Amino acid sequence: MELEGGLFFVQGFNRREEYGSLYKQISSGGEDGITSKFFPNKWLRTTEHIPNHAIDFQKIASAIHTHAKHNRAILVGVPHVEQKLWQKTKKNCLDLPSVVLPLDIEKKWHEVALPEGATIENTPLRTIVEAELKTIFPKHPNLGYVARYSATARIKRENPQLRIRIYVLLDKPVAYVERVQRFAGLETDDAVFEYNCLDLIQPALVMDRGVDTYDIPYEEIIWEEGERLPIDDFEKKHTRTAEERHQQKGTDGRIVGKGSYRMLINLWHQRNNISKKKDPKDYNKRRLEVNSERYFDAFLQMAKEGLLDGRRFSVHWILMLNDFRKNGNCYASMAFIGNNPEVLGKDRTWQTLLNNEAKIRKYFHQKWNGTGIREMFKEKEILSLDSLDTQENYKSIESFFEGKIDPFDDSAGYVVVDSQPIGLGKTSTTLPYFCKIYEDDAISICYRRSILLMQCKMLGFSYYLEIPDWYRRDNPDTDFSTWTEFNIKAKFLSELANPATTIQSLHFLKDQYGKIEGYKELLIVDEPERVLNELWIKPELAEGEKKAQLLNDQFQIFMELAHKAHTVVLADADASTELTGWLVECCSRAGKKKYLIENKQDWYRAKQFCRFDSREEWLVALKKMHDAGEDILVHTDLGDDLQEFTDLQETIRDYLDLQDWEIVGYHAGSDFTEQDIREDMNPVIQKDRERGVRVCLLSPIIQIGASHTGVPFDRIMLYFHHGKAFGTDRFQTGLRDRKATWIGYYFAGAYDPSADDEVSYTYEEEGIYQPSFTSPDRAELQKNLALRNKNARENPAAAFECLLEEREAPRVDFHYPITHLDRYQAGACFTEHTQAGRQVALNKLRQKEGLLKEFAQAFSEDHHHSTRNWQNLKLLDGLEEFTDEEIKKAHQYLKKGDGELAKRMLDLWLMDKEERSRTAKEERAAFQILQGDLLDKTARLWSIHFDTLHAFLRYSQQEREEEGFEFHIEGTEESKDFNTWVRQNSRNLDVGALMELRGWQESPHKIAMRAFDILGWDAEVLEKKGGRIDGKNIASVILKDLYKEYRKTNQIQPIKKSGAAKIAMLALIYEKKKEGIALTKLEEDFFATIGRRLRVKPRRLVPIAPWVHIASKTGNPHYSQWYEEKTPSGG
Repeated sequence: MELEGGLFFVQGFNRREEYGSLYKQISSGGEDGITSKFFPNKWLRTTEHIPNHAIDFQKIASAIHTHAKHNRAILVGVPHVEQKLWQKTKKNCLDLPSVVLPLDIEKKWHEVALPEGATIENTPLRTIVEAELKTIFPKHPNLGYVARYSATARIKRENPQLRIRIYVLLDKPVAYVERVQRFAGLETDDAVFEYNCLDLIQPALVMDRGVDTYDIPYEEIIWEEGERLPIDDFEKKHTRTAEERHQQKGTDGRIVGKGSYRMLINLWHQRNNISKKKDPKDYNKRRLEVNSERYFDAFLQMAKEGLLDGRRFSVHWILMLNDFRKNGNCYASMAFIGNNPEVLGKDRTWQTLLNNEAKIRKYFHQKWNGTGIREMFKEKEILSLDSLDTQENYKSIESFFEGKIDPFDDSAGYVVVDSQPIGLGKTSTTLPYFCKIYEDDAISICYRRSILLMQCKMLGFSYYLEIPDWYRRDNPDTDFSTWTEFNIKAKFLSELANPATTIQSLHFLKDQYGKIEGYKELLIVDEPERVLNELWIKPELAEGEKKAQLLNDQFQIFMELAHKAHTVVLADADASTELTGWLVECCSRAGKKKYLIENKQDWYRAKQFCRFDSREEWLVALKKMHDAGEDILVHTDLGDDLQEFTDLQETIRDYLDLQDWEIVGYHAGSDFTEQDIREDMNPVIQKDRERGVRVCLLSPIIQIGASHTGVPFDRIMLYFHHGKAFGTDRFQTGLRDRKATWIGYYFAGAYDPSADDEVSYTYEEEGIYQPSFTSPDRAELQKNLALRNKNARENPAAAFECLLEEREAPRVDFHYPITHLDRYQAGACFTEHTQAGRQVALNKLRQKEGLLKEFAQAFSEDHHHSTRNWQNLKLLDGLEEFTDEEIKKAHQYLKKGDGELAKRMLDLWLMDKEERSRTAKEERAAFQILQGDLLDKTARLWSIHFDTLHAFLRYSQQEREEEGFEFHIEGTEESKDFNTWVRQNSRNLDVGALMELRGWQESPHKIAMRAFDILGWDAEVLEKKGGRIDGKNIASVILKDLYKEYRKTNQIQPIKKSGAAKIAMLALIYEKKKEGIALTKLEEDFFATIGRRLRVKPRRLVPIAPWVHIASKTGNPHYSQWYEEKTPSGG
């Protein structure tokens, strides 16, 4: 059937064939007061086609109305691919003539030809459209049309704008180029003329409460029958197409477009011959680092050349934005802009910069700490308290809800948010009130046991890990000490009257038939921001589909409990619209009435806060307070896996000259049971305080909501060595929750922007396993959680500073003087214990039984041939002969679980395509084949040494040369093919799940390095040999010299072209390497000029798990026999 142009409607999908989102996301900040983002789905499916011969105005209006409800978009071009799902690229869209002429109108409101006093909100859409058509087509007053508001029409901007879409019909169809030639120059955006341009018909999604909107019927669609536009009335003229404009961009002396900042950075790199691809080491040294001297000098030079003309606002904004993200303020960027007139511009002032700074501060506060939830409620729905007295607040709550909440009302129910600050008694005011109303018919959900235990003591809930008293009485002869937590939860959780459980154990409410038991009239969610965060399916989850399914089940149960409950109480001092607000909206859609309890009083304003700029100052302050007779509680983000917590504890002990019994630290490896300190810290700390402890350290095992109510400390101090280890939650737990101390002291390590690349928060950017979601609500929550976690860890110290400023918290300087000598002595103490601690940590690693059990030693009795075979593998009696670096690598191998990862990777690697397809689930067969193809492409990189994968694996078992071997990762046909293939398929690969690797898209060779790492090999990148000598290119000199040498020895035939000679000589070297013939110095140099290489070599500490697997898969029985002989129990 012949294709015909017209109008197409398409639906977006992700790669798991779930509905995608074809809408813009609007948030506050940026140019004109808002930031617009659009993440188009890679995959599309055609849902309707209205051909030219059948199209009319009514059909267009009706189709838009229908498809807008299903989150679809318009495409003027014709998709010509046969697949069910296809990608929106120009090669997949035919530019066939269409009679539809879309008009995208974006202009300032005052430019619209309407009577004075007309506003966007009081002017009907039809009036606006007809006024615009008269302006655009004055000679055609009787045109028919279809019109609607644009996706972002309802968004208020600093400069009010009109944004509408109008569709007129032409008297005959025309293709893209002719549309541009005849209609470019109208007062419209001609980008919509492009045949592969998506026209979004779904209203934009507002992401935060900082965005104001117009009260307009933005979903309205109008149409008017009338004439078609005669095409011949418009003269053809040469107008640049989008491609021509793109090629011209930036070549006329000015930088234009939204990407101006990035274009400036790229231009500077090009001028200075800096390439990340060619020389990553040099790039890292010479690239423009935010706020560096080179960074500011570059922008000053480009300003003097006029490259900032017309784009100063964008450049100012991004310079200040980057500054604030890194430092928590805009001081450096404002000083640079304000003190350089060329950068500031004629129409900008210091006041302009101050206004920008205020907007940026607000933007980052909302981004890092979430948007306040108050704006979701009407005034009549809000109880605003103004007291620190819990009894008075209880009475106010009782009075407010009297007559509003009736437990016998058969309506859908209520959802109540208590956002009172920590310390104002949610557990002694709001929760007791609602528990009294719904006596013996409540369930409490939290994310940590310590909070649940407190609720059980204060509110009479039944703890989910305790065996009920009645069961103990009925079974006096039962030995309950053998019961596990699993047994207790499975047997009793659904039977408890008022259970208090964690979100992680909700699936125990299901019976054997999958039915949920234990629906309650009252659902209490304590700390819902953290509870919901436990449902986040992290991209790097090693458990993959199984873990994702469990979290989906817990979400489903949680939402069912919320919908079935008559009243839902959400208690969180940090309630935000993004998470708690999302849950409120879900409950409201089910018909529940919503209320908010807030308190104008705040412990932030009742306390004072003191920040130290260095760890040395922090330690000096600790000593001065101790010398003044004060006792101190210290919160830190350090654990003790690498002795860091102990290092800090010993540093404090020695610098303060304390006795061992005067300082105590609580971390996961302490002598007490970990459960005791996590569930209730008070008894443990109380005992230590009574025996004279002066300084107490708490590691991250003490979570949000834990409260020390025993003997108070005189001072609270925070020591956050790793600036990105946690979000602002940890600051708030350490400083705000301790009500007995009135000054909070803290130190936070420097923010490291480069660390941002180490953590992934979305599946699309890493291309890893993407779970399926049970509902749109689940998908939306997942997106909210990913964004929240990414933002919260961006710069926690700066985020906390924003929070303090927002809450108007008093700031103070330290009240004792600190000298240079004090700082020097404190620094020396830190250094001494850090170095000693590292050695102690390594000594501990050497004693770990896991290393002795999971690793063996490969050795060679015949050192001349450097041969290691299965018979020369032995179990370890000790680790004395291995270096510290070898021990650390082995420890990391076990910690990351690389042994099991190696088995899964090898299983897939050794299959052929047919087997990969057969062993996968039907819907994932193509995906598993693609994963296997990746491994096959990786193995081809070292095909110069091994013809097959089996040959390499047998080598890795039997002939592990001490020096290993080298292969190219660029410059050869194999490497080019590998890099190109990876980049082309990056969106569909699952490298994260396959080998737990990030950052591979820009550096595909990391895939090969990680594969060797999993198999127990070291991999090192060797740089390409290059440069100039005596003005000549080194690579060219070596090429000519080797060619002459080969001609003298008749190893190669005469070749005229250098490129062909290079290929022939490289092939000859490959053959020599395969045959084990040693290369000459000149050949080695030539090999190094081809491109970067990877040198891999085996480790002496051999992980047993992958070796056993290799043996079984490649038919080598020796290792299994050896292992059984060496270990009588079989391991």
